[in-house]
Amino acid sequence: MYFGTYSISGMRILFFVILSGLFSQGFSQHSCQEIKSSFANGGHLFRSGEEAKRSDTVNVLNYSVNLDFTKATLDSLIGNCQVKFESLMDINSITLDLLQMDIDSITHDGSTISYVYNDTTIVAYFPTTISASEIDSLTVFYRGAPQTDASGLGGFYFSGGYYFNLGVGLAADPHNYGRVWHPCFDNFVERATYDFSVLTSNGNTAYCNGSRISETTVGTDSLLTNWKMNTEIPTYLASVAVSDYEHVEQNFYSTLQDTDFPVWLAANEADTSNFKASFTNLIPLLEEFEDHFGPYNWERVGYVLVPFNSGALEHATNIAYPQITANGTLTYEFLMAHELAHSWWGNWVTCETAEEMWINEGLARYCEFLFYEYLYNYESYIEAMRNKHHHVLHRAHIDDGGFHALNNVPTEFTYGIHSYDKGADVMHTLRSYMGDAKFYEGLKYIQTNFGGGNISSEEFMDALNSISGVD
Repeated sequence: MYFGTYSISGMRILFFVILSGLFSQGFSQHSCQEIKSSFANGGHLFRSGEEAKRSDTVNVLNYSVNLDFTKATLDSLIGNCQVKFESLMDINSITLDLLQMDIDSITHDGSTISYVYNDTTIVAYFPTTISASEIDSLTVFYRGAPQTDASGLGGFYFSGGYYFNLGVGLAADPHNYGRVWHPCFDNFVERATYDFSVLTSNGNTAYCNGSRISETTVGTDSLLTNWKMNTEIPTYLASVAVSDYEHVEQNFYSTLQDTDFPVWLAANEADTSNFKASFTNLIPLLEEFEDHFGPYNWERVGYVLVPFNSGALEHATNIAYPQITANGTLTYEFLMAHELAHSWWGNWVTCETAEEMWINEGLARYCEFLFYEYLYNYESYIEAMRNKHHHVLHRAHIDDGGFHALNNVPTEFTYGIHSYDKGADVMHTLRSYMGDAKFYEGLKYIQTNFGGGNISSEEFMDALNSISGVD
């Protein structure tokens, strides 16, 4: 995720930074113990992991989301979502998140069942007990105007012929914001596959996560588009974008995996040429990230332009990208790099709690600087890191309301300077302390052993210790 104003020289991005005094000016080796203390402070008790406890009773396997945007000009949608799950214990009900929508009915085995809904959570009651290890499903039929976050960043947008979601709500608690457009377990821990069936009209089509399975004309002016996401993702990474889209199709051949990956850049026709020109270095960057971190683990590389000029969101295989930045120049390619890096850090290996957002955003921020090193030279990387370090020392404690341990940032500053820039600063220091070979070996180890799931700060530290042999 990236938000704010864009300026490559100062990188003013509604900034997110660090703990003054954590590092010496030269990023010396003695900082490692202080990093360890920063990880340890605050512990792991309770925190934002509370909302994930439902995952101990029910494992969601798949969301099948059916959406009708033919009335989208009224800033509303009609939908239904089948939630397929495995019960981990005997249950008589299931609780789902859905924010301020109108529920028409909930069905189970073809019959309507009772439920209670308070505009935030649904408790649906099964007619009989569902036994442990049993696989079952229910379907929620709903309609309404999906919410936009109070901060202005996150939620659902109906803007100038574009209809799209951003999966994080900056002011929401929790920050996950899948619940604004489909019923779900809205936390960082629960992962599921997705099927999408989206009905559009007026020449519009839908781009979602995964692979496009089919497009079918319905009547005289409607199009039904089906997508399938085979890789499990948390709900904040689910995506739908609707407009008069088409896409530029490229190909990324992974020498590491001896596999081709489709690369789709989706935009209105007038924007496709500039979009492609601004992404000239995307394929080389994919090669570089695979070299540093290991395999690209998704079925497609995808960006979709949206008219949201204050940020981007790393929806897996369907990154929501600001239309204004794909202007035919390379001015904003650091943003391209940041969002692509989430394919490894955030999407594939996800922070366990919001207080540890540095794992998602600190590493994605650091990958911007690795991009400078790769594209230009090591001196450019060092200059960028020095500028960031200076900003961290001077602004983190001011902008984020105090000095915070990196793994225990208050939820109101989840997307603040500590998570982004202090996180990047820590990664630079670890690289300097460990040396390139062991540093990248450790990051590949984390990708391999925690990929497709979550990692805590302590687990991150222990993994680097164990694989590198460096304390």
